Amino acid sequence: MSRAFLDAALGQPLHGAAIEAREGFTDRAWPDPDQPYHEGRLSAQILNAARETVAAVVGVSSAGVSFHPRSVIASLAVTGAHYALRAPAAQARVTEPRVSMTGDAPEPIKPAAGEPLVYSSRVERATVLNQLAALPGPTAELLDVDRLGRIDTAKLATSLKLAGHRSTMLLLQSANLELGTRQPLELIPTLSAGPPATLVTDATGSLGLIDIDSSWSVLFADATGWAGPGDVGVLAIRDPKSWRLPSEHPLSPTIGNVNGYPTDSVGVLAATEAAAALHAVASGRPAQTARLTRQIERIRHELPRLVSDVDVLGDPTDRLPNIVTFSVLYADGERLASELDRLGVAVGSGSACASRAGLPSHVLAAIGALTHGNVRVSLPIGATDAAIDHFLAALPAAVHAVRSEAGAP
Repeated sequence: MSRAFLDAALGQPLHGAAIEAREGFTDRAWPDPDQPYHEGRLSAQILNAARETVAAVVGVSSAGVSFHPRSVIASLAVTGAHYALRAPAAQARVTEPRVSMTGDAPEPIKPAAGEPLVYSSRVERATVLNQLAALPGPTAELLDVDRLGRIDTAKLATSLKLAGHRSTMLLLQSANLELGTRQPLELIPTLSAGPPATLVTDATGSLGLIDIDSSWSVLFADATGWAGPGDVGVLAIRDPKSWRLPSEHPLSPTIGNVNGYPTDSVGVLAATEAAAALHAVASGRPAQTARLTRQIERIRHELPRLVSDVDVLGDPTDRLPNIVTFSVLYADGERLASELDRLGVAVGSGSACASRAGLPSHVLAAIGALTHGNVRVSLPIGATDAAIDHFLAALPAAVHAVRSEAGAP
């Protein structure tokens, strides 16, 4: 039986350009790039070329680009941007959790002098929201979203107006990995009545696939979104004043500082693979985006025709080109994903972190959708029309099997 892999949000096959980079640089990218001898200098040149490649895509100086393990990239971005805003008098360490991915927003706390205010949305990735939980200072304000998963910019403007001239940090994803909905980053600079907020943008799943407005100060992303190596993340800093790593951060002893920017913490070869894949995806974006968009539009159009009582979620047009999530009444999402797997189709069900923890999706809860009957289709870069055919052919039988098993009408 042929299979269709449609769960790229959790990883996808390594891009051919990354494989070529691995084969072409394996014998040259292994030395320590900080060493002054010939081999080290050659490795440094390769690493600098990788930085320049990513910098050209994100639109910053190559000095502002660094490569790190994906497991720490969110922590580096969020903690560093927040620390840069704090006044010296407020830089004592505080470890009390402030927010969680599933809890209600706490009551606002009056900030201590010098402490920045922090705003984020309720639909950020759980790993990002958990970084907010560890920040010192006043409680982060989690912004509500509409049915499509988009923040209310009018309410954010009100919050920023109340902040006055206090330093503020806004943590906002470029697009939601569960719904596909894009956030209005281009409006952020117009919302503040005081000094511009430091905008930290999670571009995971977006970088290389869509245009990302340049209003961000700090940007980070996992390379899996552009079919790069699964253990690499990219950190981009527009201005070194926007980022500073606190000495108490676990990675502080291993990450250096060059002219205000962090040094890399992954190997040169992994960084080169990530950069090569990003360059290839970004270069081929027009045709690639058109194909992915057409495939997702086909799924969105066919779902109500093939399955009764289905709710297709997210913005129908202003979205990522490769993601669609839908909720099926009378059908458990995990069970439906399992049945589709039996029929040769790999899809996701809700957010990965929520599924692993046995929790309902905090993203779907935030938009008021069903939280247990959902399926997410996320197309890999090289998704074929045959894979879409396979999915659409298998879906009605899978839904019928799951509903019948549950005794549903």
